[in-house]
Amino acid sequence: MDLNTFRTFSTQPTYGELVLGKRIKPQPNIIKGSYDSVEHYLSTQFWLLRDDFVSPLRKGVQEYIKCSNKSENFASSEIKLCSRINFQPAAHNGVQICFATEDKDNKFEDSKFLMQGSLVCFTCNNFDTLLFATISGSGNKNCQQVLVKFCERCEENIFANEYVCIEAKAFFEHYNHVLKALQDIKTNDFPFPQYFIQVSEEHCLPLYLRCQTSMVSVKGITGDCHFDLLKLSSWPSAAQLGLDDHQLVALQAALTSELALIRGAPGTGKTLVGLKIAKILTENKEAQNRKTPILVVSNTNFALDQFLVQALKFTQKLVRIGHSKQLKLDAFNFNRYKGSMPQRLNRLSRQDIIGTTTTIAAKMRSDLACEVVIVEDAAAVTEAHVIACLSNKCQHLILIGDENQLRPTLENNELEALKLDTSLFERMLLNNRKCSMLNVQYRMTTEMTKLISPLIYKDLTSSERVLSLPKLHCFTKRVSFVSHNFTELREFRNPSLSRKNPYEAEFVVSLSKYLLLHKVLSSADLTILSTYSDQVSLIKKLMKQEDSAISRRLLEIKVVTVDDYQGGECNVVLLSLVRSNHQGDIGFLAKSNRISVALSKAMHVLVIVGSMDTLSKKCGSWNTIKECLKQQGALDRCLTLRLLTLHLTYF
Repeated sequence: MDLNTFRTFSTQPTYGELVLGKRIKPQPNIIKGSYDSVEHYLSTQFWLLRDDFVSPLRKGVQEYIKCSNKSENFASSEIKLCSRINFQPAAHNGVQICFATEDKDNKFEDSKFLMQGSLVCFTCNNFDTLLFATISGSGNKNCQQVLVKFCERCEENIFANEYVCIEAKAFFEHYNHVLKALQDIKTNDFPFPQYFIQVSEEHCLPLYLRCQTSMVSVKGITGDCHFDLLKLSSWPSAAQLGLDDHQLVALQAALTSELALIRGAPGTGKTLVGLKIAKILTENKEAQNRKTPILVVSNTNFALDQFLVQALKFTQKLVRIGHSKQLKLDAFNFNRYKGSMPQRLNRLSRQDIIGTTTTIAAKMRSDLACEVVIVEDAAAVTEAHVIACLSNKCQHLILIGDENQLRPTLENNELEALKLDTSLFERMLLNNRKCSMLNVQYRMTTEMTKLISPLIYKDLTSSERVLSLPKLHCFTKRVSFVSHNFTELREFRNPSLSRKNPYEAEFVVSLSKYLLLHKVLSSADLTILSTYSDQVSLIKKLMKQEDSAISRRLLEIKVVTVDDYQGGECNVVLLSLVRSNHQGDIGFLAKSNRISVALSKAMHVLVIVGSMDTLSKKCGSWNTIKECLKQQGALDRCLTLRLLTLHLTYF
């Protein structure tokens, strides 16, 4: 097949791929050197991203087809399956699916099951035919009814048959909008081809800065500052801008380069610099004759909202597109706009900052043709997701990230060999793109920093500020690793990639109860992190079962996976690593970027619960961390507090 047919090819899977097992194998991402053309580049990114969605679904369907006993015990890590599905007419000529009554209690136990935008496929005849549809609404969930929209006209009588429903584990909408955006990008509409196609190392001013004055005004710590962006000698000092020297250099480079990269270890102020960039650009929008808002994107709602809440300190002309859990952003949500879509978009164009995820930015690409785009956590975003956000109106792109933390998450890990997990941020670094480096951290105590430096970060230093962080009276150490050998669990009927460890879950919940009962800290000062989503679910379940005076406060504690906490920090972090087995199998915990994120979120106290025997059995990085913990006297079989000693065997 000619891979250049990507512009007209279906973004959804085909019958031949899922049922017949065919695969359109993509070409590798060229991470070092140039592409032949824009078409070559777009084709490569399209097929790589599409395969990341299609391959796991194809594998799951093939497993099901080959399963001899489909009625019982079928489970797959690649797909979600429901049998005995019936279709019923819904209001306004719609269609809904209904589940068998005996399945009623568990269909929506997983909140990510059958979400709006998910892709599902149906068969009533053992895959002689396959119907594709997307979830279009929740219908009546109490009655286990979900609205669907078919992707093509149905030739069979759907109301007369009983179906098997198969859902992809990956969220289709996350892929579909980006794939469609890649198809729509024309050669003359492609942003910055000199960098992304020819990988030029040249540095140019943003176009708007070449045409307008380079004089700017900014509100500094001690008053207003007026200076010429192009004359470094005229700039205010780092202290006047509330920055350190490294952050000032990064700010100067970012404001004067049409493609700027800012790189930094955890706690070094990447977001702070990003906010300072947005503030200066916002305050000088008219002087620079820019007509559009700044577009801020990230691949996660959490990281995006962290940025936008801080941006409210310098502008109220801000809009958040998409779902947010931050109450402070409710009044700024795009859904509050009234009127027709053209009227709403017109109001959007008058803002200072628009914030949304890369998926929504790709969907609204033609409507969000912004001159300035800032990408938060850029090293964790696939290249296709960044490109899909940009139009040829983009004159200034700022990528902020750290390739030593989270990389793009893949559904098909085989595509790591084809470099899909190499972000645009990292690819530019590999092609010698100049990057501003932040290496003074302000978050962690020295004991915590030693766990990741020099192991992961060679030149990371700590600010004197962290030497004076407050101590909590019940903890005897800043870092404690409570080691055990209680085996991890993996559901037999659902052999997903996720795992859980009941002992660790009980430990962190019990420790949390103790800290709250003795008023050592508040719920807001404590975060529980785990490396696996099943463990997060188990911890939340144990908390809900609590019936005590502090049960409400216990439920207020943030419990989240490490991956979903990118960009976050908290005074006290309890970290459950989960993995514990005789084989020394630790999966992605062997990767340095996962270690970096997991160990760098605490500010005052870090308590880690895990099996050091398992972690260090085959992994050199964990052996290094083990020795570092031993030197600090921080590795033990129990956690010693000043008022009480908690042993794992007590739970």
